Amino acid sequence: MKFFDIIILGSGASGCMACMNCDKNKNVAIIDKANKLAKKLLSTGNGRCNLTNNNVSSEKYNQNIDAFLTRFNQNDTLKFFSEIGLETFADDEGRVYPLSNTAKSVTSVIENYIKSMKNVSLFLEHNITKIEYNGQFVVETNKETFKCNKLVYALGGNSELLKTLNDKVKPFVPSLVSLKIDCPKFLNGIRVSNVKVSLLADGKEKSDWGEILFRENGISGICVFNLSTLLARNNTQNGKIEIDLLPNMSDEQTYNLLLKRRNLNVKINSFFEGLFVSLIGYEILNRMKLDEERQCKTLS
Repeated sequence: MKFFDIIILGSGASGCMACMNCDKNKNVAIIDKANKLAKKLLSTGNGRCNLTNNNVSSEKYNQNIDAFLTRFNQNDTLKFFSEIGLETFADDEGRVYPLSNTAKSVTSVIENYIKSMKNVSLFLEHNITKIEYNGQFVVETNKETFKCNKLVYALGGNSELLKTLNDKVKPFVPSLVSLKIDCPKFLNGIRVSNVKVSLLADGKEKSDWGEILFRENGISGICVFNLSTLLARNNTQNGKIEIDLLPNMSDEQTYNLLLKRRNLNVKINSFFEGLFVSLIGYEILNRMKLDEERQCKTLS
């Protein structure tokens, strides 16, 4: 059995941040089933990792968070990451990203910092199976048993382990998440910018603008995350998604554009080439069920 002053369960963003701010005179362990620190950060911000926002305030939340922002706000976040070697920039909306524009830079500086801490031990690829408290915390994994005085629980939605400690846990509700839709697998990885996405659920509708990322079984992106709250707050998982690929055009302008493209000397399978990403055009044609070998000029 290994003993530590502090054990942190979870090597995600919260667990890593807790570790980096622990007392340097305490022996600390991070335990997680993942094989890499902060691994999930690699997929955040569409692979760019949106660290914070210059415009953070309680007005943007469903509750007053001033007490938290007084202790650690967006400026503290930027200062912290700058001190561990990460350079950043902010876009026009105040969203802050690594200067490299890739999440890998964020995970790299976090990993470098934690591995340089002499008081920290990493136990990755350890599946946590049990937690007990008998004056000290006992943590069992599929490989070893650990004991500690202080336990930091940073495992996200996995609340089953907390039941043995009789902790009260509020029901989890997914929010700010990607949405599962009926989506052809060949669109996986395709990004589309400057689109309007609308979600209709239980008679309520919400729209947002921005970039979306098609995944193997759905869509992602900041505007999609914002829309997902509509499902969470109405306690439903069912809705209808509409993606407007030409949101800056009126119906009449769109009609005239398509009418003009009818004169292209190409087959229908190339009708959307030069207007949309090739695979997006291909999916539109799939849904229209047209004979793709016809010439565009034969369209009514």
